[in-house]
Amino acid sequence: DDLRENTDWAELGKYLVEKLQEAMIDPKNVIVLTMGHTYEKFPFKTIHWNFYESYIRSQIKDDFRPKKDTAKKFLCLARHPKDFRTNFVRQMWDRGILDQFNVSLGKVEGDDEFARNTPIYYDTRTVHDGSLGFKAITGLDPQHQEESYINIVLESIYHNPNMLSNISEKTWKPIAMKMPFIMVGMPHTLRRLRDLGYQTFPWDESYDDEKDDWKRLQMIMDLALKISNMDNNILLGMYKNMKDVLQHNINVIENYDIKTNLYDRIYND
Repeated sequence: DDLRENTDWAELGKYLVEKLQEAMIDPKNVIVLTMGHTYEKFPFKTIHWNFYESYIRSQIKDDFRPKKDTAKKFLCLARHPKDFRTNFVRQMWDRGILDQFNVSLGKVEGDDEFARNTPIYYDTRTVHDGSLGFKAITGLDPQHQEESYINIVLESIYHNPNMLSNISEKTWKPIAMKMPFIMVGMPHTLRRLRDLGYQTFPWDESYDDEKDDWKRLQMIMDLALKISNMDNNILLGMYKNMKDVLQHNINVIENYDIKTNLYDRIYND
């Protein structure tokens, strides 16, 4: 579909029903195929199919590499500095732990020291004039896997009360690279992943249930701070203990059956 990332499903559902009824089409005979997931019920049938999950699956290679001795605790990529992304990176700067991150962030407006130090480049490419730019968003970069332990996923959307989860390529990439992740996104995004068969991680994930945007961000920042204070050997042990979860997740994404999960639901349900 051509629905954008921030589609308001409550309003969209009402609009679709109204237009179908105007055209004398029974909504019960209509199927809506969408990437945007909601737990809300509508008279038409909705089928969730995530293009990015399928696309990233096609990029998976089996050449997983060991972590470098210089690997940092966190990977955090924020090419477009939306407010919630900037707030997160700024807070990591303010708390004095940004040196534990491989981080990219676009230019932030302002005259303070943090803003003056942006843009921050980590995943870079050389553009036509010889300057640095950001790499393409859809590829799987071995550099990310080798040089970081935990992916801080700064999702496309942080606030949309009427669409409970929006899962973009930003989430599927760490799954495809066998990386644990912390989700900076809408409430219940981890819940949605578990509904799809994926497993999440052994640290405190109660932030996923917090609907207050600022409280949720504070909980995520506190979790990052707690991990940043871990001894590297403890983190390495935790990472090794998560390997079964990481393997399970890559098995789920690799074994996705489009016939069962899409075609059969369209034609047979």
